[in-house]
Formats: sequence, structure tokens, C-alpha cells
Amino acid sequence: MACVEYDALPYDGKNLPRITAYSNDWLYYNLRDDKFLNPFSSGDSLFRSADRPIVEGEQKSRMDWDIAFNRFNIRTNSGLSGNGKGGAYDMGLVSYESITSITQIPPHAVFVTDTLVNITMSQEQWILESSKTGNTDPWFDPNSGPKQMKSTANLVLANALRFSGPPPSYQPSYHVYIIRSAEGTRFFKLLIISWYDPELEIGESGGLISYKCDEIF
Repeated sequence: MACVEYDALPYDGKNLPRITAYSNDWLYYNLRDDKFLNPFSSGDSLFRSADRPIVEGEQKSRMDWDIAFNRFNIRTNSGLSGNGKGGAYDMGLVSYESITSITQIPPHAVFVTDTLVNITMSQEQWILESSKTGNTDPWFDPNSGPKQMKSTANLVLANALRFSGPPPSYQPSYHVYIIRSAEGTRFFKLLIISWYDPELEIGESGGLISYKCDEIF
């Protein structure tokens, strides 16, 4: 299979509107309306605020989102993340432009739904929980990294942007993924291009993920 190269092409994709934080700071995206539901909030979504309309757990019964981003983790409105009929399918290392129709999705394609995963716990949440339990362990361990916590996400989309380190490295797979919408009747192709915003100077810390996403019919 020919290598798919994107780095040398002029960037014509999109970027997340904000950097998501550790713990359950999920950025919810309605693909059908091309609208982020909480583009300005930052921090653990256990706590409601004017610009944080979705408290963790409430997303499960909502049908107004299709995917969500937390650091390099991605949810779909399916499985343990939501009651929707969403999910993700990996089309593999193919050209993004070559995927133009839902007829290209294999007839027996299995759309993977969300399940339990580990995500990085914020230092603030670890301090809060430690104060309740008396745990004196540090938030960061040089051998195992920062503390982890249980959450939900899509394991197929976990391969879209792979984290390794230290030092931290975020490597995109350049695979094209098909996202099924919450109501289960519409389909979108998704390509994660980079952990970084290509318009910012080299050396920035990243998190404004660059991507392409379009509906296919």
C-alpha cells in the first residue's frame, strides 16, 4: 500500500477551539450541525459552569453530540459513553480525499462502540481525592507517569493519535475513520492530522488538535 503523506501539503483542515485538560474535560462536537457544545470551558466536567453545560455522566442521555475529545482520547455517542447509535470504523491508511461515499464502507463493517479506558487524572483532582483518603502518593511517578482514572472512550479512535513517553510524543496514524452519528443514520469521515495547530510556532505545547472531518453520503 502506498504511503499517505500529509506533512508537505498546504493545511486546509480544522483545529479544536481549545485545549482540553486532564480528567474528564471533554469537548463535545455535534458533527451534524458542525458545532462544539462547550468550546470555551476548561477543566473537569464534574463541575458545572456557565460555559460548561455538560456535567460528566449527563452526556450519556444526550443526543446532541456525536464525538468528544479529551487530550488524545476520543468518544463517540455509543456504548458506555452515550445512549446513541454512534461508533467508529477504521478505513485504514487511505487517502482522505478518496473516501467520498458511504458505499465504500464494507457491507459487514463493525462499528466499534465505547468502553472503559484509563485517562490521565488532573493534579487538582488527585490532591482533592488524596485529602479525603489520606493517600500520600505523589501525583506523578517517574516510573509510571501521572495518576490514571477510569473513564470511557472509543478504542478504535485511540489509534488515531498515539501517545508515548517520556518525553511526550503524539503520533498520528493517518488512518481515515468513519464516525456514525448519534442517531445512527449519518456518516462522517475523520482524519487526525496532528496534536499541534500548524499555524502556531514550533515549540508550542500542543493540544489544539488539527483534523479533517466531512460528511459522506
